[in-house]
Amino acid sequence: MTIDVLSSIRSNLELTLVSMDDFVLEVRKHAQNDWRNPPGFLRDLSKRFRAKTRPASAPVTAAEAEEKNYRCPHCSSRVRGEGVILGANGKPAPCSCASPEYIARQRERGVFAEEKPQ
Repeated sequence: MTIDVLSSIRSNLELTLVSMDDFVLEVRKHAQNDWRNPPGFLRDLSKRFRAKTRPASAPVTAAEAEEKNYRCPHCSSRVRGEGVILGANGKPAPCSCASPEYIARQRERGVFAEEKPQ
């Protein structure tokens, strides 16, 4: 290994706040592999150490993904049942996606005007 490669690795590790001991432990896990470009592998691992050693997140069901990515097409609310739009008078009004409970809470807080009986 050349001085340039070692210097590059040390710089990358310092920038990402990774200790040399942690890096060496990870490199040892790959010691039995067939390295075609050792300096390139070591530099890449030092740059992307956290991304390459972080455990994968837990799997997500389709329903969980849909809930996480929810967005109302009218008011762009990211929370189901909590939509607000501007009314004709320029004041906040409940969106069609707003739940009755949410509307009642907002009326109690004075955000939405009380509906006048007709």
